[in-house]
Amino acid sequence: MKRILASSLTAILLGFFGVSPLPVLAQQKNTDHFSQYWIRYFNRSQLNNKWTVQTEIELRRFAFPDRQHVWLLPRIQLTRALKSGWNVGAGITYNIQSQPQDPDLPVELRRPEIRLHQEINYRHGNKLDISHRYRIEERFIRRTSGAHLDDGYNFNVRFRYRIQLQYPLIRGTDNKGTLQAKLFDEIMLNAGKNVVSNVFDQNRIYAALNYSFSKNLQVELGYLNIFQEKSNGSDFLNTNVLRTTIYHTLTLY
Repeated sequence: MKRILASSLTAILLGFFGVSPLPVLAQQKNTDHFSQYWIRYFNRSQLNNKWTVQTEIELRRFAFPDRQHVWLLPRIQLTRALKSGWNVGAGITYNIQSQPQDPDLPVELRRPEIRLHQEINYRHGNKLDISHRYRIEERFIRRTSGAHLDDGYNFNVRFRYRIQLQYPLIRGTDNKGTLQAKLFDEIMLNAGKNVVSNVFDQNRIYAALNYSFSKNLQVELGYLNIFQEKSNGSDFLNTNVLRTTIYHTLTLY
């Protein structure tokens, strides 16, 4: 199992140097290729053995050349643990996207979005940890005309499904010194009256290594490939992302 995960991680990491996980589809479409780096802080505040508040802040920037892309400020979620590996959650996200989505062009406007979401998670497995996330998002995206923000918001719904695998490569003591490999694949689909040509929104493939300094602090370094359809239904974005995450857990009871 360690050999399989290591081989998969190596193969996917090649994508950051220009090898796409979806080469055939990308070659058949009009596709723009970008590189980005994301820096994220993810906090879990455990209120009791059933309720948890999650707070996430993330900076997303283009690389080569370096330019601002998205500020996620923040995503907040309240989660309740159920029985037999299930939990449910609901939250809100506020983010600001710098446009146009081309690092070679100067920023003309910063477009805000307010996003509500509800999700169901199921986790199972022993040594190989498998989790499934089913999420629905209600997106309120600020209207624009050219390089200006207009009054009001466009609304659409997005459905997301993610399957994730985690496997310990090195086991530490009391979670200190534990090294895990992580793989996931997530698909996103759009719905709503403003969605005409791009029911398929995007697919994300991720591979990472997660190191635990303690049971309350982990650092994760991973590669993310995003293959996304534009709203016209004929153009695509293929983005390679180097992502760094700090996970911080607080027990408040």
